[in-house]
Order: sequence, then structure tokens, then C-alpha cells
Amino acid sequence: MAASKTNLSWCQGYDGGKVWFVADNVVCHACGNNVKFHTEGATAAVDFRHELRNLGQLATQQQNRLFAIAESGVLKPRIQVYSYPDMKCVGPPLEGSAELEITALAFSSSEYLYAATGLPDFSLCLWDYGKGRLLARVAMPQVTPVQLLVSPMNWRLAAMLHGSKVTVFEVERCQELFQINSVTHRLPPADAEVGTVQECDPAGAKSRVPTRSSTAGRQRGLVDLPESAVAGLE
Repeated sequence: MAASKTNLSWCQGYDGGKVWFVADNVVCHACGNNVKFHTEGATAAVDFRHELRNLGQLATQQQNRLFAIAESGVLKPRIQVYSYPDMKCVGPPLEGSAELEITALAFSSSEYLYAATGLPDFSLCLWDYGKGRLLARVAMPQVTPVQLLVSPMNWRLAAMLHGSKVTVFEVERCQELFQINSVTHRLPPADAEVGTVQECDPAGAKSRVPTRSSTAGRQRGLVDLPESAVAGLE
């Protein structure tokens, strides 16, 4: 049976997923196992067939015209960063961050890439994608993130939204040593009724003694707040 080489002539269209800006006038999105690029004013789109196995997560950095692809449905998925519009690899494949799945990617404004992993790792990894170095990792809540963001002003700060909570990550660095610290904040409910208050302990309220001499002897007033106005730390 003779074998022949065929060229890509058709590819499925937009499936309703996320759309990313890779340049001021260029957007891209996943298209089957390819990445499709649309330029403003152009009549035809550009399809890019990457060298990885299955297309999973996608992220872009508009500042340097970069995009990153993570594999899905394979053991030990890899990440590869590419430049646009020449579609060349930037650095080696990033391996070793996950055992089964990568659930989110996010570029910083510098040379670092954040990657969130799922089962069984559930961790946030910091990569130097140009050198292919895994700099640090930290355990994170065992959920699939809704969104992973990096501060555009400070690459050391990242935030992950998951359900009714947001986890903020901060990177500490000492020369070539990196460490990621995290804290989780509980967000106030969006549908709380105004006037819904938390129960207070009158005995506990009376036991609190004012610390300023100017308030000595005065009765302490309590303000009832709706649950939507109260947010705390776990």
C-alpha cells in the first residue's frame, strides 16, 4: 500500500471556548487539536499544528507575542511556548510539573510562566520557560481553577479563582532560590439578602472593654451587616 503526504485543507471552527489576544490585532483560540489565529481585516485565518500530542490549555502573552500550549489526556503532560507569527519554539518543552493534567496556564510580564495542575498533584508551578527550569511549586486547593491571573505590574503575584474563594500566591526569591506562599480569601456571597445578619452573642459583646479612655463608661453600639458585606480569611 502506497503512502502519500497530504496538506491540511480544512479544520473545524470555533467551539465556544476562550479567545486570547496574542497581538494588538490578532486573536487565537483552540480549534480541535490546532490553534487558529484571526487577524483584523484579514479574510482568512491561520491554522497552527503544534508538535505536542493533544491540545489542552492555552495561554498568550500579548507583550512579547507568545503563546503556550499544554497537553491533555496523556501521562506527564508537557508545556511548549511558541512565538508569533513565526511559530517557533521558545525554550525546550516544560516537563515534570504534572502527573495527569494541567488545568490552567498564565504568563507573567517577564520570563516566567505559571501552571496549575490537577489530579493527583493539585499544585501551582513557576517556570522559567526560556531555560526550561521548574523554579518552585506549592500545594493549592484541590479544585479546578475557574481562572488563573498574574499581576501585570508584579510577576511575583498571582491569583486563582475557584468557586466562592480566591487564592493569592506570592513568590519570594533569594538569588536562585524561589518559594511560593499562598493565602485563601473567602469571597462574600453575591445573592445575600440585604438585612440578613449574623447572630451576635450579647454576653460576648458586653465583655468587650473599650481600649480608649475617651470611650470609657459608654455603651458600645453594634451594627448589623448583611452577609454580603462580610469577607474573611480561612
